[in-house]
Amino acid sequence: MDSVEQFDVIVIGAGIIGSWTAYHLAKSGKSTLLLEQFPALHTRGSSHGASRILRKSYVDRTLRCNDVRSVSTVGGDGEIERDWIYENNGSPIDFQNSTRSRGERHKVV
Repeated sequence: MDSVEQFDVIVIGAGIIGSWTAYHLAKSGKSTLLLEQFPALHTRGSSHGASRILRKSYVDRTLRCNDVRSVSTVGGDGEIERDWIYENNGSPIDFQNSTRSRGERHKVV
C-alpha cells in the first residue's frame, strides 16, 4: 500500500499571490503544499502580460493599511512609509474620516 501524505493546506497556483499565501501559511506552522501546472518563469499566469493587473484601489482603506503593515513586517524593516499610504489611499483626513465613520480605533502619529 502506498503511503499518502497529508497537508493542512493545499494552495493551487504558485504565482505571486499563491506563493505569498503558501509562504505565510508555512511560516505560521501549517503543513503546506504549493501546486503549479506550468514550469517556473512561464508567461501564462493570471498576473503576467500587459492586460493583467492587481488593483489595490478597490480595497477598504483600513484593510489596505493593515496590508501595508504586513508587507512592512515581511520586508523586515518594520517601518511604514507615510507617503505610500497617503499617495495610494487618499489624504490623512480622508483616512481619518473613513476610519472614524466605521468606529475603528486609531491613532495618528
